[in-house]
Amino acid sequence: MTSKSSAEWIFTTKMSIALDIAGKKVYNFNITIGGMLMTEYLTNYMKLVQKRLEECSSGEELEEIFAEHKDKIAFMQHERIVHFLVTMMFAIVLAIFMSVVIFTDNPAMLLLVTIILVLLGFYIKHYYFLENTVQKMYRVYDDILARRKSIAAEEGAGND
Repeated sequence: MTSKSSAEWIFTTKMSIALDIAGKKVYNFNITIGGMLMTEYLTNYMKLVQKRLEECSSGEELEEIFAEHKDKIAFMQHERIVHFLVTMMFAIVLAIFMSVVIFTDNPAMLLLVTIILVLLGFYIKHYYFLENTVQKMYRVYDDILARRKSIAAEEGAGND
């Protein structure tokens, strides 16, 4: 059995071919992080952190959740800015190629514009998901801060 390097485990791609109801081939291409899609990873993390917060009873456990959540926010902010830059790059490339299509009579460029437009649509969809999830993470961060204050107040009242 061969072991995967850390880079292979963190970032992998998978292409699968299946048949749809009409018997036509359907291609599915996924980029995965640690064996799962980024959207799945973030959705699972948000569920997990909510569950941990609901079950949290001590200040020490809350500090552990807080530190981990701050790290996840930083990672996702980085992910979000990278996707923003890639999305903007695709938009600029699309504008350039659309200008070429307008000012030349090259039908091959129209195909290229269509491909870039489809890719841009998927990038915008993924960026939208990242942006909304990071904003949810900010709200969870605020909840953690409020919870820290209430636990500190309880511990302070318990010491009196």
